[in-house]
Amino acid sequence: MAEIRTKGFNEIQRDLQDAQAALASLNGPIAEIPINPSDPESVQQAIRKMEEAVDRKVAPYGNNRLVAAVVTAAKDEYRKALLKRFGSSQ
Repeated sequence: MAEIRTKGFNEIQRDLQDAQAALASLNGPIAEIPINPSDPESVQQAIRKMEEAVDRKVAPYGNNRLVAAVVTAAKDEYRKALLKRFGSSQ
């Protein structure tokens, strides 16, 4: 028989506070990353560096599933924005 783990109110509240703090850390500039728009490898390198910068900003909240979901979505949006801005369909 599988065990179902439920969270108490305090743990849920802490998760929500951590998620709020993580979101606040992503508000504003994330990193300054040099990029050569005419070099596809430079664009890909900028995407990797952006993802690493996001991960560093939210590292204190790494065990929070809410934060993980937001980070995944944020990195996807940043990646799409970089590719759109620099004209790459990679």
